[in-house]
Amino acid sequence: MPNYCFNRIRLNVTQEELERIKEKVMSKDEFGDEYFDFNKVIKRPKNMLLRAFKANTLESFSKYYYENPDKLEQKILDEIIRNKILKVRIDGKLVNIDRYVDEKYSAEELKSYTGEKLILWYDWCVDNWGTKWNSLFSSITKDELIFSTAWNPISLELFEGFVNICKEVIGEKANDIWLYYEEYGIGIFGRYFIQDGEFYYDEDYREEVA
Repeated sequence: MPNYCFNRIRLNVTQEELERIKEKVMSKDEFGDEYFDFNKVIKRPKNMLLRAFKANTLESFSKYYYENPDKLEQKILDEIIRNKILKVRIDGKLVNIDRYVDEKYSAEELKSYTGEKLILWYDWCVDNWGTKWNSLFSSITKDELIFSTAWNPISLELFEGFVNICKEVIGEKANDIWLYYEEYGIGIFGRYFIQDGEFYYDEDYREEVA
């Protein structure tokens, strides 16, 4: 279970502007609750492996996905890597896809595989979003967007992408947007802000979180 990092983006928008921003950056989960959807700011690639991983998982699923030895339909292959299918019928037999793919190839076969590779969800999310999961516990008002992330704040690139989306709605007022983050467990805190059109971060900034 990760430590949760508090993120607060300061806004100053009208209700009409807020609704337009929400359309662009918010989504609803399976329970109908709104959350800040990082995927709307920096979109995940289609060839991402969303399954849990261990040694050789990326290589084995990459080889299976791109070589398709069992001649599965593309939509089934896509649902496999998105972790939406746990079992699949192969040669009339229902198999656990994780175990099946894991046992299908020897270490030598995987070592010699030079084909295209899938993108591992964890590495991509940390590299691009700054954190391994999408946002948690989101709320948004005319004054602020508050949400939590796993271990670390969102990346400066994700913050910049959010600001650029806001610029489509509120123009240059978006240059006044800034973000504060704090994670008590390991003691990280700071802010992202814009100055003279450039994006900066300040790891020494700290404030009392209400």
